[in-house]
Amino acid sequence: MTLCQVVIILVLLFNCNYFTSADDSEFSSERETAISEENLKSTCHHEDVTRYLNWVAIKYSSVARLVSIGNSTQGRELWTIIISEDSTSRRLLKPQVKFVGNLNGFSGPACVLLIKLIKFLLENYDTDAELKHLIDKAEVHIIPNMNPDGYAKSLPGECFKKDGRLNANGVDLNRNFPDIFHPHDDHEDDPPLEMETKAMMGWIKQNNFIVSASFISGAQVVSYPYDTSPQEGYVQNTAHETPDDETFQFLARNYVGFVNEQHNTTDWNCPTLKRQFQGGIINGAEWHSVSGTMMDFNYNSGVFELLIGVSCCRNDNNPKNLEHIWRINKFAMISLIREAEYSFRGQVVDSETNEPMSNVEVCIFVDRSEHLEGEGPPMPFFTNSRGELWRVLLPGRYRLKAFFKNYITKAVPFEISMEGPLELRIEMDSKGKRRRLRNKQVNGVLKPDRFTESSPHHQQILHSNDPFFDDIEAARVFEEIRHLVNHPRSNMSAETPDSDFHELEAFPRTLTVTHNGKGLEKNTYFSVLIAILTLFVALS
Repeated sequence: MTLCQVVIILVLLFNCNYFTSADDSEFSSERETAISEENLKSTCHHEDVTRYLNWVAIKYSSVARLVSIGNSTQGRELWTIIISEDSTSRRLLKPQVKFVGNLNGFSGPACVLLIKLIKFLLENYDTDAELKHLIDKAEVHIIPNMNPDGYAKSLPGECFKKDGRLNANGVDLNRNFPDIFHPHDDHEDDPPLEMETKAMMGWIKQNNFIVSASFISGAQVVSYPYDTSPQEGYVQNTAHETPDDETFQFLARNYVGFVNEQHNTTDWNCPTLKRQFQGGIINGAEWHSVSGTMMDFNYNSGVFELLIGVSCCRNDNNPKNLEHIWRINKFAMISLIREAEYSFRGQVVDSETNEPMSNVEVCIFVDRSEHLEGEGPPMPFFTNSRGELWRVLLPGRYRLKAFFKNYITKAVPFEISMEGPLELRIEMDSKGKRRRLRNKQVNGVLKPDRFTESSPHHQQILHSNDPFFDDIEAARVFEEIRHLVNHPRSNMSAETPDSDFHELEAFPRTLTVTHNGKGLEKNTYFSVLIAILTLFVALS
């Protein structure tokens, strides 16, 4: 045998071994993934979650992207899968939704539930037209296991013991977020933020979630903010309502309604719990008042989050029971994604440069014929780096106010209908510019042609002859001028939309009222006259 023949034989043998090893490796990977997928029908171990999520991210790479938002105390990745038709680059004004599982460590059913949601959304994206539409309209973030260290210490199949509730440092993560009423910076004795907490806080701030749900087990209930109260002498088991309580109750009842429809029952009570939940929902503070919860931190960051208990058994690992939990919660979870699709959204820009304005403070007021008892000021929120803003709003009439340093406060009336989402473009004038708006133009008029997906039910232009403005705007004009009288600064301006439009400027001992319409309505004229007299008396 010649040397050349020997070399050829060795090369052939090497190649055979190489390809056999590659095939074996691929087969082994598929086999391990199949095993992990089977394991995830009953348990939620970190290794299985990691292997499965990596596999689906590759298989459905056109609509799924896997990222780690950080690490646990023991170094486990906190995996998030992003599902969207543009998962690598979010389209302008596209809302974001997030689902978080197993915050309290032993909640295996919550983790398994979200694994099933991931599987359902990805496997049916190309075949279910309605589901595809939903994913195309919203970006969905799913974090199946926020406390993997806790789950590693938990006892699958155990319904009553609390093993695994705490993280590796012995900290309850749902008591570790900053107290929104008494920040950590004000209290040296407060525990430091855990790695898992910091990771979630960073993810919330980095994104702009409009709706969120955190899933736990050990109870069957839908809870909504606040979880705590800023009041001294607060009485336990007393509700502490947010300014958006009506919206939160709607979201909670809507979720419960979908579950009841699938479950054929209205019984949300667990025999092992002393507390019973009438109708399946409860205010967090009424359930048990605690500070530093993830739900309260979300709300303070502009995110409407619900805490959802899906199982009386804390760490149920019976595949049949877990499949039942999935079946009765599936459409309720999808309904939360749909709420994001129908949410109010807008963009704030500079009126002269058309550049997006970030960190603009926005408040949305409900326009009512009468003030509701206990109704406080709205929760402010802020635009992101692209000037975007979102809010879950029930059908009705609202008034948006936008505040930014060295810009004239912008007031925009609008209406939410049942027909579809409203997209609003809000142009703010710098105080140096002090532009006059054109005759009959309402402050913040919608310009739907600026958006790529405009359609008749997305568009809303409020006209000066809208009867909604007649009486309430007269009162607003008076209120704005009275605010000027009481303001400590000697030089300030305000803009007030009314049945036509007014611009009010107040300087020491001088008041100019510029009216761009054909004439004042009787109520408006009377209010302005009284306000002018009041102003001169106050300044004389």
